[in-house]
Amino acid sequence: MDFSSRLNKIEKSIYIIFFILILLIPLILSPSKQTGVNWHRVLHTYLTILPFCLVFIINNFYFFFYFLKKKYSKYAFYITTYIVFISFISIFTYKIQLLLGIPIHKKQTPKTDFIWYINQYFFSLMISTLVVGFSVAYKLIFIWIKEVQKNIKLENENNKNQLLLLKHQLNPHFLMNTLNNIHALIDYDNDLAKKSVIKLSKLLRIMLNDLEHENYTLSKEIAFLTDYIELMKIRVSKRVLIDFKYKIDDFNVKIPSLLLINFVENSFKHGIKARGESYIRIEINCDKSNIYFKCQNSKADQNIETHSNNNIGINNIKKRLELIYFNSYDLKISSSNDEFIVDLIIPIHEN
Repeated sequence: MDFSSRLNKIEKSIYIIFFILILLIPLILSPSKQTGVNWHRVLHTYLTILPFCLVFIINNFYFFFYFLKKKYSKYAFYITTYIVFISFISIFTYKIQLLLGIPIHKKQTPKTDFIWYINQYFFSLMISTLVVGFSVAYKLIFIWIKEVQKNIKLENENNKNQLLLLKHQLNPHFLMNTLNNIHALIDYDNDLAKKSVIKLSKLLRIMLNDLEHENYTLSKEIAFLTDYIELMKIRVSKRVLIDFKYKIDDFNVKIPSLLLINFVENSFKHGIKARGESYIRIEINCDKSNIYFKCQNSKADQNIETHSNNNIGINNIKKRLELIYFNSYDLKISSSNDEFIVDLIIPIHEN
């Protein structure tokens, strides 16, 4: 049962409880020492409140339709005419009691003074107006709750679509960089290129099978990063120090799929110098509350100014983090002339 159906059920239950209370309260408040219940008094109370109950019911289940359709002038005309009519009828409830054979107590018998009728009429008019106001407020509260829930659902759907779009942007970005690396291998080592293609196909299978999977775990993310790093090691020289380590309490914690690959990918793309030694250090730790990721790499000379500014992958991952974690994550990116560091802390969520 969805939220809207549950809300409709709650609304109907409140109606039922409300009218049950209307039936029970006169019985509870009208005891008689002789008979136990003063039925004359109870019936008089029912007849008194009956017009106002009719105002509530008719407004909720008929006239309010015009209000929802924004036909305010028609709604105002119908409800005003109905209130005037019901208020007029309500001052003659004592005559209905006489027709039904209900004895009238002397204190309940209306005076013949015209002023008394005017006072009773305006009193009934005021009560009817309050009932209509309460009825409209009651309906609007439930409509507002439904609209809020609808907007939340639409926002969640929108965020989900944005995440899917960002993931689909990440895939070609990752694939393009990897294919460029394999292309560079073909010219001088066909065997390495073939091995690279096999490893790439393995990574693509993981991406296709697990990208939209809700149960994507940290163990799968680490396995994917391990395979990617092994693929990258094929094309880099031995002078590049690559260190990947992790300390995990629970490998089954959930994490957004391929959340960390772009940081690792960019470290290989921008962190290997043409001359001299280079390094890439990747570390993942996980406790009961958070996942800690750190990626530290040297900077290629030509990328000193552009490393952190002109990167689609980094921008996309920032958008993903904002959509998924809002303000509960901590991302720090620092850059110097010869080093680039990413520190990311994300909370562990059950879902």
